Amino acid sequence: MPEHHHSKIEHLLIHLVAALFTFSTISAAFLAYGVYQTTPTPIVTPTSVISPKIAQSAGPGHFTWGQTSWTGGTSTSSFAVPWNTSGGWDKYVSAANVTIDSNGIHDDGSGTGQLISTIFDLGTERLSYVIPTNGGTVETRSGDSTSAIESASWGTLGCPDNHRYTQYKLTNLPSGYYGVTQVSFGSILVVILGTITDASTGNPITGATVSSNGTSTTTAFNQPASRFSLIKQVEAAGQPTPGSYTLSLGYTGTTSYNITASATGYQSQTKTVGVDPYVGCSYSATANFALSKPTGVPPSGQTSTKTSTTPSVSLTEFQQIKLPAVFTAAGSTTTDLSKVTDNKKVESFTLDIPGKNKIIFKEALDLSAKTTADALKELDKYIKIASVGMIELNSKTLPALNKKAALTMSGLKYLSTPTVLVDGKTGSKGVVSSIKYAGGTLTFNVSHFTKYEAAAKFELLAPVSTSISSANTIVKVKISDPEAVVTGTFNEVNLAKISPDPKTGEFVLEKLVFKEGENTLKLSGQSKLGKVAPLTVTFFYGAEKTVAKTSKTDYQALIVVLVVALAFAILLGYLIYRRKKLHSKTVLGGEKKQAQEQSQSQT
Repeated sequence: MPEHHHSKIEHLLIHLVAALFTFSTISAAFLAYGVYQTTPTPIVTPTSVISPKIAQSAGPGHFTWGQTSWTGGTSTSSFAVPWNTSGGWDKYVSAANVTIDSNGIHDDGSGTGQLISTIFDLGTERLSYVIPTNGGTVETRSGDSTSAIESASWGTLGCPDNHRYTQYKLTNLPSGYYGVTQVSFGSILVVILGTITDASTGNPITGATVSSNGTSTTTAFNQPASRFSLIKQVEAAGQPTPGSYTLSLGYTGTTSYNITASATGYQSQTKTVGVDPYVGCSYSATANFALSKPTGVPPSGQTSTKTSTTPSVSLTEFQQIKLPAVFTAAGSTTTDLSKVTDNKKVESFTLDIPGKNKIIFKEALDLSAKTTADALKELDKYIKIASVGMIELNSKTLPALNKKAALTMSGLKYLSTPTVLVDGKTGSKGVVSSIKYAGGTLTFNVSHFTKYEAAAKFELLAPVSTSISSANTIVKVKISDPEAVVTGTFNEVNLAKISPDPKTGEFVLEKLVFKEGENTLKLSGQSKLGKVAPLTVTFFYGAEKTVAKTSKTDYQALIVVLVVALAFAILLGYLIYRRKKLHSKTVLGGEKKQAQEQSQSQT
């Protein structure tokens, strides 16, 4: 092959390898950025600083104060300030045995002292707030007017109230000087998370729309199938899972949100999720959708001949059905079937066992199917509501009743609000909402039917933050059944005997020694009233805490790309060197030949 052909081929190889080197280098840069995006970020645990002045943070819509000087003096009259004020808010009420001086706040050790803050005016906002302390118990109360708040009941800190005014109180003050580190208010966002998939294949649907109350977002996209794996890893590093979404909504006191999912070529679907700040102070919920494609439509001008094959009963037959006696005892508000006017659309269908449990369906029910009518005649076999604190419905046998409903459990003996177990497990977000408890009666809403049980629960009262600054932090907990037998472990070591206060259900864990890093407290119990929902809390003690993990696959892909880039760099260098060497040889050969020709001509 002529020499100039070799030269052209090498020239093309050099350009090709240079292009591949450039591509792999850019890929490595993108992947490195993705790895950087998911690399653990240190969160510095703030230290407790007693500030004598009001300190306002710079964050928009979020304010932090340090009420530790308490220089405003005692105030017995109603005194309210806007939540975002920058001064004049530090009036308070204190017990006589609490002294306040330049050193801070001091209690004489009797444990009866208390400090009550000024009243914060939240206006139309719904705000979260955090009040960490150096000791004592924090309680809050709220009302729709300054006069109403003075007669309102104090409750455990943790969740905002749906009222205009709020106030906090410090009790059980320890002996010695201490201070409140900060009072922080910030606007609340409700976050709905989930995925949208194809109902028939289970594959994620990318680019689908999720909306609620005028706010919308779209699901994350997948990488094109035509691209090979390495490129997709580079593009996907640090990106959300295809078909997933995050929808952020402003919290306005509403506990129920209608979430609609839609996508081209699919039938839209709407779900109602509950976001109840009084259940674990949670402002997030999960709503997963499986969208179906529309069923076939008859050609224009033709009428479908398909008819229903489900046997049904007439209204007259339905009105003659007698429910089991357990549902129709004296004082029961169970729906009288003989008075139903449309068995295909029964509104507010109610099942009630006085003093125990009640179900009120919030959606109209179609009870016209013969299988449903037959099941109603022996309903006590399919619905269990005769036991206090437990409601169970066999939704497979009675799908017509698998609807949204309001449940009431009566005759409970819990000291404070119990939790609701779903099929014996905690974690009822999106299923249970609007939990309220008073006078032994628990009410809540459910999105569908299964087994629901009231259970005693633990509440962490102190510390108010899981990031702690003292190795000897005292942990205070409350259980809704003070007669329950409580056991637990701290960092896998069994705790000494725990005896809740018989009046309040509170108990203190004083001799815990926190190690650097994560410390895990686990509590469980046995109650004569029913089940007890366990509690697991992880505290972090130290200066820093990492909160994210980088995918191992991302690291591997980065290494592969870097190795490929290095290989192309070496190959490129060799080809350039070889070409230069060949060029030099060609030049020298030409010069030598020219010299020989000159010599011959002279001869």
